[in-house]
Amino acid sequence: MDITQFDAALSKFPRRRIGFHPTPFHALSNLSAAYGINFFMTREDLAGPSAISGSKMRLAGFTLGRSLEKTE
Repeated sequence: MDITQFDAALSKFPRRRIGFHPTPFHALSNLSAAYGINFFMTREDLAGPSAISGSKMRLAGFTLGRSLEKTE
């Protein structure tokens, strides 16, 4: 399955966008220097307010989408 097929399959699920997306990428300069390739990571801790962030925000978006779909 390529990324286009994955996006198409994912778009079939009800979803509400909550949180702050897309999250920024940060370069990991020490790790990159140690291994001679560029490493980056996403800051999922910046996806939502306070301790509720990252994958919890993404899951909550699908949960909220499904709940709202049932009420419409």
